[in-house]
Amino acid sequence: MDKKGYSRKGFFGETIHYDANGNKVGESRRNFWGGYDHFDASGKKTGSSREAFLGGVNHYDNDGNKTGHSHRGFAGQTNHYDSHGNKVAESTRSFWGGVNHYGSESTSGGNALFDDDHDAIQNEIDNFDDPDEAIAWLEDQGYDSSDFDL
Repeated sequence: MDKKGYSRKGFFGETIHYDANGNKVGESRRNFWGGYDHFDASGKKTGSSREAFLGGVNHYDNDGNKTGHSHRGFAGQTNHYDSHGNKVAESTRSFWGGVNHYGSESTSGGNALFDDDHDAIQNEIDNFDDPDEAIAWLEDQGYDSSDFDL
């Protein structure tokens, strides 16, 4: 699997997420119920995560639909699965104290680790005035532009 990004703790306890090029793609913050709320780079909420009944963590989009789950693997890594139970990525501890994210290519041709954040990516490309700039950004991130509304 190719490295798709990394995460590290922010100054106020939030977790900041970066793509493989070091660009901030979002952040996660603890919510009142003990789970996490997820936000894109512009600060718009994109979903949430909370503990699963039998261990691990379930992930939900902003409408409350389950988009996948994550749980610890035998070697200490965290395995990430889509809503169909297919493993799409894994995360390992970084030497410098953060977390490195590795993902396989998804069936849509995009970065499988962030497929569950389709709405967040769509919101990000909606900020581009020029569709050609949006396409270039998507390709730079490893996504297929045909999966999005331009």
